[in-house]
Amino acid sequence: MSMRGIQLIRLIKISVPYLFSVSLAFGIAGLILYLGGYDVVSSYKTILTASFWNLNSFFLTLTKFSTLLMMSLAFSIPYISRKFNIGVEGQYLMGALGAALVGLAVSTPAGVHVIISLIVGIAFGSLWASVPAFLMARYNVNEVISTIMMNFIARYSVMVFAMSFWRDVTSGHPMTIPISDTATLPLLNSSPPLSSGIIFSLTTAALLYFTVALTVIGYELRATGTNPRAAEVFGVNTKLLMPLSLIIGGGIAGLGGALDVTGYYHRLIDGMQSNYPSLGILIALLSKGKITFIVPVAFFISVIDVGTNALQRIQRVPIELVLILEGLLLVFILVSESLRWWRK
Repeated sequence: MSMRGIQLIRLIKISVPYLFSVSLAFGIAGLILYLGGYDVVSSYKTILTASFWNLNSFFLTLTKFSTLLMMSLAFSIPYISRKFNIGVEGQYLMGALGAALVGLAVSTPAGVHVIISLIVGIAFGSLWASVPAFLMARYNVNEVISTIMMNFIARYSVMVFAMSFWRDVTSGHPMTIPISDTATLPLLNSSPPLSSGIIFSLTTAALLYFTVALTVIGYELRATGTNPRAAEVFGVNTKLLMPLSLIIGGGIAGLGGALDVTGYYHRLIDGMQSNYPSLGILIALLSKGKITFIVPVAFFISVIDVGTNALQRIQRVPIELVLILEGLLLVFILVSESLRWWRK
C-alpha cells in the first residue's frame, strides 16, 4: 500500500471516533430538545448555520475564533512539553490590563501606540506566567495548582482596576472608559466591524507551527514532552524548557487579551474573559496540542458557540438547555479521545 493510502487510513481511524461522538451528542441533544417541545430540525439548522446568515454573524464568529485560537495556542505550547497551563485566563486578563493601561495612560502617535499596547500585553502575560514557572523550576510546585491560584488574583485585580481607575461611571457594569483611538487596531471592515486582530491570531498560529515543526527549540520541546529523561541524555535542558514553555504560553495569552482590548472591546471590562479560557484549553486538548488541528477545531467551536447563542435568542430555548447542548458535545468528544487512549 502506498504512503498516501496509509495516511488516509490513519486519518479515517482518527476521525471516525470524533464523528461518531459528535453524532451521538447531537442525537442526545435532539432528544432533550424534542422532550422540551422544541423543533429539533429547526434548532439544529440554527446552530449550524447562524454563523453564516449575514456578515455580522460571520464576523462575530471570526472574532470569537480569534480569541479561542489564542487561548488554545497559549495552552498548547506548554502542553507540548507536557506542562498544563491552566492559567491562560489570568494571563489573558493581565495582557488585557497591560494593553488598557497603555491605551489609557500613555500618549503616543497612532501606529506606535497600538504596537506598544500589544507588546506590553505580551509582557504582562509572560510575567504573570513566570511566577508559576519559577515556582515549578525552583521549588517543584505543580504548575496546575499555581496557575489556577494566579487566575483568581488576576480576576480580582481586573475587577478592582475596572471599578477604581478610569471607571466608566455611565455604565452599571465595572469597566473603564474607552482607550485612546491611537491605541486601537485598524478595522478590516467598518460596518459590520471586523478587527484586524484576527490577522495577528492567524499569524501567531503560523509562526508557532513553523517554530514547533522546523526549529531546534521546537524539536527540543517535543522531545521533552515525549520523554524528558531521554531528552536530557541527548543534551536537552528540560529544566529550562519546561518553565520557558509556560512563559511563552503566558505571552500568547497576554497577546490574546491585548488584541481583544485594542481590537474589539476598546476598554477593560470585568468578566471579559467569559468562557474563552476553558474552551481554549478544551480545544487544545481535543487537538492534542497540534496547531494544524487547533485552527479548524477552534473555528468549529466558534460556530457552535454563535449558533447556540442564536438558538436561545431565536428559538427561545432556555440558556440552561443551551449550555447542556454545548457541554454534551464537548464531553462526548473527550470521552471518544479517552476510549481511543484506553484501547491502546
